[in-house]
Amino acid sequence: MRKIFTGEYIKALDQYTIEHDQVSSVELIDRAALAFVDKFTRLFPSVNSNIIVFAGGGNNGADALAIAYGLQKRGFDVASYLINTALSLTPECREKKELLESLPESKITEVTEAFEFPPINSRTIIIDGLFGCGINRKLEGGYLQLVRFINESGAPIVAIDIPSGMNPNKGGMESGEEAIKATYTFTFEFPKKAFFFAESLPFTGKIEVLDIDLSEEGKKLLPSDFMQTTDLDIDSLLRPREKFAHKGTFGHGLLIAGSQGKMGAAVLASRGALRSGIGKLTALVPSCGEVIMQTAIPEAMILTESSHDHLSQSIPLQSFDAIAVGPGLGQSERSFRLLESVLSRSNKPLILDADALNILAESRDLLSLLPEESILTPHPKELERLTGYCETSEQRLQEALIFASRYSVYVVLKGANTAICTPSGKVIFNPTGNPALATPGSGDVLTGIICSFLAQGYTPYTSAILATYLHGLAGDYYAARYDTYSMLASDIADILPETFKGFGKE
Repeated sequence: MRKIFTGEYIKALDQYTIEHDQVSSVELIDRAALAFVDKFTRLFPSVNSNIIVFAGGGNNGADALAIAYGLQKRGFDVASYLINTALSLTPECREKKELLESLPESKITEVTEAFEFPPINSRTIIIDGLFGCGINRKLEGGYLQLVRFINESGAPIVAIDIPSGMNPNKGGMESGEEAIKATYTFTFEFPKKAFFFAESLPFTGKIEVLDIDLSEEGKKLLPSDFMQTTDLDIDSLLRPREKFAHKGTFGHGLLIAGSQGKMGAAVLASRGALRSGIGKLTALVPSCGEVIMQTAIPEAMILTESSHDHLSQSIPLQSFDAIAVGPGLGQSERSFRLLESVLSRSNKPLILDADALNILAESRDLLSLLPEESILTPHPKELERLTGYCETSEQRLQEALIFASRYSVYVVLKGANTAICTPSGKVIFNPTGNPALATPGSGDVLTGIICSFLAQGYTPYTSAILATYLHGLAGDYYAARYDTYSMLASDIADILPETFKGFGKE
């Protein structure tokens, strides 16, 4: 897992690297500047660009001046503005200022009081190095005016590490707060927590993570409750299949789903499960769905009951290795009784999605029946029905964490950067996926994939990680081949076989 450090631990990791890897803070700045310049020159290869660098008096400003030095050495026309109205520079910033001044034809202006904003033309690219991750107050005065000027300039803006004015630990801006609205953010070593919230997108633009070789030991030792899945995690978690394995080896899952007019949800969830390696799948559906299921999913075993429109009774649960409830279930009184029966009789974790979540929200007494380590897969509105209205993505994540801890369950909060919230208070962000997945039935397929992994004997934690990653990867493959507009949920299941390639092999 790639750790995501909050602001205070970012600084601690820098310091750990300095102390244990025997490098100076200036050397770290040089690493960051080199990585930035290399990426910048690949993105903007023309030396005919007119680059304006805005630097603050701290070490983010030192990064900016080192970047200005590197770009000028490569032939770019660079004008640097060091904003030093406080008449205080860090030693590193002062050293980089003097180095930049030593270049022939260096154009650096140290601003100690009000100044005229520089002219902007069609060739201008702005590099923002005013403030870094240490900011803990809203911008005001001349800094606020400068940020507004930069945002209104119309020029491409590249932020160093984090857009100036943005708090690395929270998403978006509170009332009265403003920040740089970058076109690109070149962040160092790992994404910041704030980058995972939807409200941050107007400020970060496209994010590029640049490696600057911070201490690997420090990354392991310093704690973080926030992590991001990597492809290496998937490769290590997905087990290879033995030569003499058979369908009984890979578990038997039960899907309780469907109602009149919503049998598509049961079909999609079944396809997700069967495409993810489950040994056997039984779908319990109302009688109106029997022909649909037998026709659409011949690989699944179908159980029906006398009720035509909605399921109203459960079956013995002991013979199943994993049970998923909810897709297309409906919210009738009979559906409520069915869910209550399943919750009260299950002795293993469940997967709860869609209407099962809506029933829980309407009948909160059922929450006490949730088996420990069950997996709930709400989209934002479904979560808010369980926890209450949330104004921001950050607040929504905190409510999901509280819910997961209170009921000892996993909450898979769906969306861009799907967040898996654990009972112990950890958050694992999923890096795969794109807007192509914003299509009806996408979540039903995810429920089936989770059910498949749980039935195969993976833990609830691992099942959630594998399923969200591969589900998102299917969306990425589709978008790369076609677009982000036309994907159907059934396409996710169809592409799943491709997502398994390269993973889980000895």
